[in-house]
Amino acid sequence: MHKDKSIHWAFVLLAYFTLLCQSIIDNARGPVYPDILEFFSITSTRGAWIFALASLAGLASNVSARWWLPRFEAFTSTIVSLGLMSVGSLIFFYSGELGVWALDLASIIMGLGMGGANVSMNLLIARGTPLTHRRQFYSGLHSVYGLGSLSAPLLLNFYIGFGGSWHRFFLLLSILPFLILTIALVRKNNFQHESTAPNRPRLKLTAPVALPVRLSYGFVFAFYVASEIVLSTRLVLYLTTLHSIDVASARMALSFFFLSLLAGRLLFTVVPLKGASQRWLLVSCASTLVIYSLSQLVSPLFLSLCGLSMSFFFPVAMDWLSKKFPQGLEWMTASVQTTVSLILVIMHIGFGYITDYFGINLAMGLIPIFQFLCMILLAFLGKAS
Repeated sequence: MHKDKSIHWAFVLLAYFTLLCQSIIDNARGPVYPDILEFFSITSTRGAWIFALASLAGLASNVSARWWLPRFEAFTSTIVSLGLMSVGSLIFFYSGELGVWALDLASIIMGLGMGGANVSMNLLIARGTPLTHRRQFYSGLHSVYGLGSLSAPLLLNFYIGFGGSWHRFFLLLSILPFLILTIALVRKNNFQHESTAPNRPRLKLTAPVALPVRLSYGFVFAFYVASEIVLSTRLVLYLTTLHSIDVASARMALSFFFLSLLAGRLLFTVVPLKGASQRWLLVSCASTLVIYSLSQLVSPLFLSLCGLSMSFFFPVAMDWLSKKFPQGLEWMTASVQTTVSLILVIMHIGFGYITDYFGINLAMGLIPIFQFLCMILLAFLGKAS
């Protein structure tokens, strides 16, 4: 990274470590999803609610951001979000004894924490970095997501290999966010330059554009995120049920997806992408469509390579959004995350129904549909100024 006196490293590091915790916890659910269905003897439609409820809770966090974000701002919001993720993981552990209702409750609490963190982390980067290097710091942020995502299935395989259970694994995961929030609170003075400091005005959120335009930008992010989440949460189920690949190998394929996601984001953190952000976003979508086609024509394992084509989309998209809206970025960030959460709720429920009634192969077809819709919106919205 660059040495720059305008970089507030406390903000950057808090964002990075928060996303590391979130990505490990979030992506631990996908590899254990087949085990959850078997353990509780539930269908894919019912099982989809553990993802849908988390997304719905995230939606509640994002919709209410216009009230809680001006009051608490990025630092305190991140601390609360970490606490919720820790509690949610703990209840996830106890669901093995309490029943599927505890799994639902854990998903809601996790979702509230993740939804709040999704807003606050991006604001931490926007507040803590200069505009000239912001795209690279966003790439670095989401490289951390790739690292956490890669770690989740590997840690799970390692833990289960030593006789652990999927629900006890979440007991260990609950320690991570608690540790980060404790360290952040101890070093709280490093965040005093934020506008919540004494004699600073409160942040006021004002919509920079009309609702239909905000929704258009939100759908760009939502369709991309939905594609990535389909892969990260259902790839193991897809490979084991439709292609009869053993669970350990399917989890390794998921790890390779996250590895390619991480490799791409690390590469673009070090090597800046030159040219219009919109062009690179279109390249990402088109490449994903090509790789998905190869997975259908050659081997389903090609889906793991989608991580490479998807790797640079989100950080470039955040840079694109910040350039489009240098004023009103806080509102647009909250609006985008709200739209993402809404689409994820619909996607998870829809995926479960399609899987139960039409088969998982057809359900996986949501990936190219989302990517194509994303390309149409990008062409319509145009370049950042």
